[in-house]
Amino acid sequence: MKSKQINFFLTPEDVEEVNHYLKEKNLLVSPQPLPAKTVTLVDSLLVRNLDNDFQVRGQKYIFRAEDKQHVKVEYIAQQDYYSIEITNSPVIEFLYPSYKPNLIRPGRVYFVKNALNQDTNQEETKKRELSKSRRRSVPVVS
Repeated sequence: MKSKQINFFLTPEDVEEVNHYLKEKNLLVSPQPLPAKTVTLVDSLLVRNLDNDFQVRGQKYIFRAEDKQHVKVEYIAQQDYYSIEITNSPVIEFLYPSYKPNLIRPGRVYFVKNALNQDTNQEETKKRELSKSRRRSVPVVS
C-alpha cells in the first residue's frame, strides 16, 4: 500500500478556514467512528457529538459528493463500531490537532494512493479520477 501523510499545526480559527473551504468546494465530511453501517455526514471538522450524543473523534473523512456511493464502511469488532475503510475508499483522512492549555498537538492529512487487491494479491492504483480529486481537495491555509 502506498499512502501520503502531511502533519501540521492549526489553530481552531485555521480549522474554521478549512471548514469554509470544504463548504465552498461542496466537499462532504464524515466522522470517526460511525454510529451505524452507513456513511454519516457532519457539518464541520470540529463536530464531537452527533444528535444522539454519539461521541466521535477528531478524525474525519473528506470526500466529494459524487464519490459517496464508493465510500466503504467496515465493522471493527475489537472496538465494536463502524468506520470508513480508507484503503479502498475515495477519501482523505483529516485529523485535527488536539488543544490543551499551552499545548497544540499536530494534526494530519492522510490518503491511500495504491491499495492491495484482495482477489489478485497485487497492488493497484486507485481510480485516476479519485487521485485528481485529492489533489484539488486539500486546502492550503496561509
